[in-house]
Amino acid sequence: MSNGGIIGPVNDPTSSTTSDTTTTFTSTGPGSFTAQTGQASINILVVAGGGGGRTGFNCKATGGGGGGGGLILHSCYPISPGQSIPLVIGAGGAIGTVGTDTTFSGSTVLTAKGGGQGGTLGAGPCSNDGGSGGGAGQRCFSPTDPGATKSGGAAAQPGQPGISGSSGFGNAGGGGKTLTAPFNNPQATGSGGGGGANSTGSNGTYAGAGGSGGSGKSVTPIFGAAPQPFYGPTSGVYAGGGGGGGPSGGAAGPGGGGAGGSNPGPSPTSKGTAGTANTGGGGGGGQNNGGYSGNDCGAAGGSGIIIIKQPAQSYIVASGVWSLQEQYNAKKNGKWT
Repeated sequence: MSNGGIIGPVNDPTSSTTSDTTTTFTSTGPGSFTAQTGQASINILVVAGGGGGRTGFNCKATGGGGGGGGLILHSCYPISPGQSIPLVIGAGGAIGTVGTDTTFSGSTVLTAKGGGQGGTLGAGPCSNDGGSGGGAGQRCFSPTDPGATKSGGAAAQPGQPGISGSSGFGNAGGGGKTLTAPFNNPQATGSGGGGGANSTGSNGTYAGAGGSGGSGKSVTPIFGAAPQPFYGPTSGVYAGGGGGGGPSGGAAGPGGGGAGGSNPGPSPTSKGTAGTANTGGGGGGGQNNGGYSGNDCGAAGGSGIIIIKQPAQSYIVASGVWSLQEQYNAKKNGKWT
């Protein structure tokens, strides 16, 4: 049959539908994602590694909780079917270090910033910025205002360019209490909790309580009600902050944050608790009266994660050679896009 000078069979576009699938990436380091045929957009969660909690110089003071990793949540990210997209899952920060960024390098690069490390007394900053900020420690002191609060680290994620910021979540860490000069009984005051994706970390108190870690963010409104197999141990909540250390340790932020170390007495006691793997939770700050050597009383942050949901979509399959008249008729009949 002749198709306007083109020899071949009469063509008719057919409809097809993609399946509703969810893929989780949990291994730290590089990887890649390829969208299924006909997929035009995805729902995506990108979470960086949480910051490590900290303890004061030589473990002789309380330290701030690590901030949760920056979190990006987007419900209609454009994708090219069949394209292999590089990605990197960030590791959690070691004790007293910032978490590692998580990236998804599609048409618009998504960058979740690593959580800020907890602050300390001694040779380190009072607070540290990150995806969510780390809780302030006790490094700074004031001879005139011993009960003052030192601010926690700022949240860097909402300030990122493009979608990384507009669909990004992070909050500041809680404040830590300053001390009199010289450092009299530094173990008696609490450090700040790390910030979480959904709320700020709480301040430590001069009476000795560490601040609670900020809460993480639930992703169930986009990915579906918990529990889901790909949610892991936190029922769809990610990037909680670590609790600050103190004689009474700060609570872990919901969403994988670690609890702060606690010690109400003169003897050595607990270290902070690590953030949960693949949640971006911040590590807990430590509390100790000198029984541990070195600066290992804090705890590491949890590693990051990427979750991608490919919602079911309909698309047109139109193979073969088409005349202009066939294209016009298919378009007119709603079969050509």
